[in-house]
Amino acid sequence: FNRPEGVGADRRFIYVADTANHAIRAVNRESLEVTTLAGSGARGPILPTEASTGEELASPTDLEPAGDRLYFSNAGTHQLGVLDLRTGTVRAVAGNGEENLVDGPAGTALLAQPTGMTLDPVSSRLYFVDSESSAVRYLDLAGPPQVATLVGKGLFTWGDQDGPFGDALLQHPHDLLHRGGSLFVADSYNNTVRELDLTRGIVTDLLAG
Repeated sequence: FNRPEGVGADRRFIYVADTANHAIRAVNRESLEVTTLAGSGARGPILPTEASTGEELASPTDLEPAGDRLYFSNAGTHQLGVLDLRTGTVRAVAGNGEENLVDGPAGTALLAQPTGMTLDPVSSRLYFVDSESSAVRYLDLAGPPQVATLVGKGLFTWGDQDGPFGDALLQHPHDLLHRGGSLFVADSYNNTVRELDLTRGIVTDLLAG
């Protein structure tokens, strides 16, 4: 491995985002055998929207298994991708490869170095953090895929502020976790953990005071 940054798991495998190898790998939980599922070790270009095999990746940082699909953040091209575990094909699911903070249909939305991911299977929302825009966003998988922003004001806009989603500011978050009605965010450059209450629309610094 070379600087692995994210993991996910199902009953058979531990999946690893092998970031500096630009690869997604799997560790068999029984035999501990390691196999490469996608990526060649070389940094790849923008992910295509059509599923294909042999695609090179660009700094994958995290992943989230969902049945036969493995979603991953392709931070180097500012995209989210999906690996079909049955066919081995890869395609983009959000972001067109340009860097910015723009919501809307997944194919035209703009992301900014997406890193950590977490899936809410009930709402079919794939939550993720965009590190360069200090934002918490989600990809809605329930209908036509859409990207929306919960917290974040723009590319390279950051701060250290709690409060309503529209006012709150983070600084270069790297990971997040969905539990119950909240998201717990590693607000990395502010050296804290924040809770995003999805019902109340409020951000709280859990380590304040």
